[in-house]
Amino acid sequence: MFIIILTIYLMLGFLLLLFNPAKQVFKDTFFKFSMTNHLAVETSHKKLSVKTRILIFKIAIIAGFILLWPILYSGVIKEYKKSHGHVENISTEEGFGVKFSFMGGHGALSCRDCNFSQELTSFTHGYHQGDEGLHKCSTSGYQCQSCGMLTTRSEIQPFVKSEYTDTLKGVPIEQRANVIQHMLFMVKMCKDNMKKTPKKRWLGTWEPTVIQYTKELENVSSEEINIIEEKQKAHDEACEAALVCECGGKLDREELLFCPKCKSKSMDYDMHYIT
Repeated sequence: MFIIILTIYLMLGFLLLLFNPAKQVFKDTFFKFSMTNHLAVETSHKKLSVKTRILIFKIAIIAGFILLWPILYSGVIKEYKKSHGHVENISTEEGFGVKFSFMGGHGALSCRDCNFSQELTSFTHGYHQGDEGLHKCSTSGYQCQSCGMLTTRSEIQPFVKSEYTDTLKGVPIEQRANVIQHMLFMVKMCKDNMKKTPKKRWLGTWEPTVIQYTKELENVSSEEINIIEEKQKAHDEACEAALVCECGGKLDREELLFCPKCKSKSMDYDMHYIT
């Protein structure tokens, strides 16, 4: 009898995960955790990969909910109502709405004021296999500010992705530019953070990173750095030039999205997956 009751209890917890509000709340939670970890990876030296940490987090959250759903479900309902329950009363004139720049993954956009719906990518990223190795690549969603068409643009970074390293010694020649880029970026970011943050609040990685990478970059000529920066600049300018709609309008991902059919800004985004 105990086994039957326990099985029913666990099945109820699992079934609750398949429907709102739990489904949406956990989707939001996983998305936020994923974004936080992807942004933090540049300054982190953790042994576990981002994908592994995200997987462990998901397993822990799902297992915890299934085991403790009678205690947690009321909190899930409150979170769902706070985040999704009163969307129809939010005024887009006050700055609310959906923007591609605030959304990740691939999903479906729909209008609350008409029957418009379209599946598309807001932002996904991964790797492209080139002749010399892997290149970082991404696909981003845009909307034409003239005709309202929703579309995407993809880009492949110009330099071969390098393995994580703290030194330029032993780095394959095809990966060298990416390592130099990373070091330049990290030095600038850490210095900027150190300037605007009181020293007692500095992250422990900032100053050591500046010291170590600055020492490594002393062995890189200014000519090599200029070549790398010019190549990246040309790539960025080409991507910017491609942000033009077929109608001639400007493609943008920072503005509030509006319905291509009825022009309403009352839009919803349902993320299906994220990479």
